[in-house]
Amino acid sequence: MKSLEFENFNLNEEKDSLSQEQAVDLSTKISLALSDKVQKHNKNNKYKTTLGQLKKVFIHGVRYKVDDKHENVVLGMARVNVFLKVKSGENIISFIKSNLTVKTESLIDLTENIVPLDEDFSSAKEDIEKYSLSNFFSVEELYLDDYKPIEIDWN
Repeated sequence: MKSLEFENFNLNEEKDSLSQEQAVDLSTKISLALSDKVQKHNKNNKYKTTLGQLKKVFIHGVRYKVDDKHENVVLGMARVNVFLKVKSGENIISFIKSNLTVKTESLIDLTENIVPLDEDFSSAKEDIEKYSLSNFFSVEELYLDDYKPIEIDWN
C-alpha cells in the first residue's frame, strides 16, 4: 500500500473556498472598507486607530465566532464596529457577555468576551453592501496580514 485513500475526500479543495483571484479581490475590498473606517474614526475621535489594528480585529472576529447564524464577513465587520465604539469611549459593559468566566491558569483575553450588539451586525451588513463584500470559508484564505519586509543579513 503506497498511500491511504478515502472516497469522496480531497483535502486540498474546499467546496466553499475562494479562488486566488477572488481572495485577492475580497481582501482588497475588506482593506478598503477598513481603511475608510480608520479615516472616519481618526477624524472624529481623540484615540486613534490604524489599518493594521482593524485588520487584526476583523480576523479575531472571524476566528472567535460569537454565533453560528452570521456569515464570517458579518462577524468580522461587526467586531470592527464594536472595537471602534469602545475606542471612541463608549461604555464597554454593554458589550461584555453576561456569562463571563475567567480561568486563572490561562491567558486572559477580554476581547473574546466582547460581543457585538444587533446594531453592530446591522451596521456590518450595511458595510458589506456598500463595499460589495462577499463571504468566505476561512480567514486564512484572505490576504489581510500586514506586510513585513524580509530581513536579510548580507554579511
